[in-house]
Amino acid sequence: MDKISASELVLHRVLEAPLERVWSFIVDPALRSRWFMSGASDLRLDGQLGLTMKHHELSDRAVPTPAEYQADIDASWTETITLFEPPHAIGFTCEGGRGGEVIIRLYAESERRTRLILVHSGLRSDADAINFGGGWHAHLAALALRLVGSSVEDFWGLLREGEEAMQDELGKQGALRPGHNIAIKVPLHRWEDTVSFYRDRVGLEVVKTLDDSIGLRFGEMTFWIDRVPHQSQVDVWLELFSDDPDAALATLKSPQRDELEALTGVVGHWTSDPAGTVLLVRRETGS
Repeated sequence: MDKISASELVLHRVLEAPLERVWSFIVDPALRSRWFMSGASDLRLDGQLGLTMKHHELSDRAVPTPAEYQADIDASWTETITLFEPPHAIGFTCEGGRGGEVIIRLYAESERRTRLILVHSGLRSDADAINFGGGWHAHLAALALRLVGSSVEDFWGLLREGEEAMQDELGKQGALRPGHNIAIKVPLHRWEDTVSFYRDRVGLEVVKTLDDSIGLRFGEMTFWIDRVPHQSQVDVWLELFSDDPDAALATLKSPQRDELEALTGVVGHWTSDPAGTVLLVRRETGS
């Protein structure tokens, strides 16, 4: 399953070809030029991988090059090879390391089928994830077609499809939804009266009791009343769920406040809203 974030891409593809054939399409410049980019290379650890931008030649029918890519036609450069384990793995810098590092690993699933896992780490932003992720989506789709002898009708269409997929995935990951818990932090001397108020007067059902907290059923949520020594005022803490807490924090543009309380067995972050209300942005259990 692919994993997309603003800092890293992990793409899985099952290719209908033996491992050695897939490897040849990665290291042979003539074959690599049919799905990615080629150029004179010194294939060894710390060697150079030559790349020439000829994406206008990747489609098998006449397809116009989008205006934003026309200035890059025939641009050439080299990247440093950071990993070389033929015929199973190759790694190289991206934009001289400014755009991170790419590692491609191959695993034989059968005599005729190969799993390719591409990891592009060190991304700088959502824009990088969309740009590089869309590119890798298109290039790997072209590779899959070339390996079985099929044509690539419209590379630019594959690129647009990939960019849209990256945008959609990043949007989902940064999305937020209500959690299951609300907590109020109550000074020690007011805790018992506050519990009695909600339990006995409001009539909320007690669902869990801890040493310094009591949980009450609040519709579909649990309302926690936490006893806090050395506190003079009541604070409200809310829970929000996100599949990608880091992306969600970026969406909120809120400060990371993980010093507030240890998070044990939880993937997420403490933050706060402009009024100072504390928020726990976390993955839902099991997600």
